[in-house]
Amino acid sequence: MRQHVLIYQVSQNRPYYFIADYYCAEKKFIIEVDGEIHNFQKEEDQHREDIIRSLGLKVLRIKNEEVKDVHRVLEKIRQFALNL
Repeated sequence: MRQHVLIYQVSQNRPYYFIADYYCAEKKFIIEVDGEIHNFQKEEDQHREDIIRSLGLKVLRIKNEEVKDVHRVLEKIRQFALNL
């Protein structure tokens, strides 16, 4: 897992893309680690998730605060991957 460019459209030879925080090709999911800014851009995040899902990918969002407990985050990721 690592950052990965997700191209979702090409128009006039210009790619439109997102950069996923973490990407798992085997399970076809991405992990987005969200900072405080995401509290104020819910619609933009939902639009992005809709596009990502249209690419056949699942999305797991983790808040920055959650990363403080790495064992809990790893369990959350494991459970998410098992349920795919």
